[in-house]
Amino acid sequence: MENWEHKLSLELKDKVIKALITRKKEKLTKLREQQVELIGNANLDDIDYQDLVESPREAMMAEMESNAGILDNLRQEIDSLELLNSSRLHRTVAKGALIRMNTGLYLIAVGEPKWNVEGIEVTGISMESPLFKKMEGNSAHTEFHLQNMEYFILEII
Repeated sequence: MENWEHKLSLELKDKVIKALITRKKEKLTKLREQQVELIGNANLDDIDYQDLVESPREAMMAEMESNAGILDNLRQEIDSLELLNSSRLHRTVAKGALIRMNTGLYLIAVGEPKWNVEGIEVTGISMESPLFKKMEGNSAHTEFHLQNMEYFILEII
């Protein structure tokens, strides 16, 4: 874990939330661009595929349908993040809290693998995750165990 020279701040929390919104929007844009490319490629393909079980166009439509759920989920995550109040101080683990534990820095909002904000690694935790459910409502200086790991909440903002 990084060396912490200062306490968590609302300024850092704001930067973490904004950085995560940017990451999610970039993922959404990339996925949309991939779908446009798929459509373009399918439109170029006018070969007769009657002897195949599934034509490339049908495969593309199936892939787009499966991506629709991912797109909807990303939109919902972005909407949820944009509603967070980064100036709200949290005293307990709840949605929108930035938490420093013995295992790292976590934002309680939506799931996201580690990303870097000003040299600090942050992990997004969803409200549905077992980790959140285990620590929900706890305050700083609380210890708990999950799957044979020991966690200690050092600070919440």
